[in-house]
Formats: sequence, structure tokens, C-alpha cells
Amino acid sequence: MAMFGFPPTAMARARFPEHAPEDIIRVAERVLDDLGWHINSVEEDRISVRTGSGIWIFGDQMTVDVSQRGTVTVHSRCIWPTQIIDFGRNDQNVERFLERLERRLEQLARRRSQIN
Repeated sequence: MAMFGFPPTAMARARFPEHAPEDIIRVAERVLDDLGWHINSVEEDRISVRTGSGIWIFGDQMTVDVSQRGTVTVHSRCIWPTQIIDFGRNDQNVERFLERLERRLEQLARRRSQIN
């Protein structure tokens, strides 16, 4: 669904209480790298990212926040401040990231359970 606003944004949350925040941040960095998005900064509980750009797309700014209880909050917004429609791109950014993060964290949990 296309979002309207100045600039358009999307946000979603997912909970991974069985994982330590530092593990979530580490796995999130790998997921973002796999997606080909540029990581601007990594802090203890936040990653700032810029998604890819193209001929008609200026890219989006994303933040990934991780709470101490394993809640991941992802915000995506268009970089171009006067853009009023995103053609669903921000929602897609958030969904793609969270789906891959969940899959990677499940793989991590399986590997750890096999070791123990």
C-alpha cells in the first residue's frame, strides 16, 4: 500500500525475547548488509541505515532500535523531504528486513540448541 505524507514513513515492531539485544544487533547488521543497504552507524541499541537508490528512487532512511527485552522497532522514511508518496516502498523495506531478521534469529537459536 502506498503511504502519503511529508515524507512517507512506515514502522513495525517484532519481539525476540529469547535473544540478547547484542545478538539481535549483530544479526541485524548481517541482514542489512545482505540486503545491500548502507549502514550509516551502529550503536549499542540502534542501527541507522540508508536503503538503495535508483533512477527514480532517492532511497530511504531506516532506523532499527533494539530494546533490552528484545523488541525490535523499525522505522523507514523517504529521504527526499518533499516526496508525498512512496508506492509502498517503506512498508516493503520494513517487511523485508523483519522477515529476514526473524529467519536468521531462528537459525541462530537452532544452532545454539544443537550445541547444548
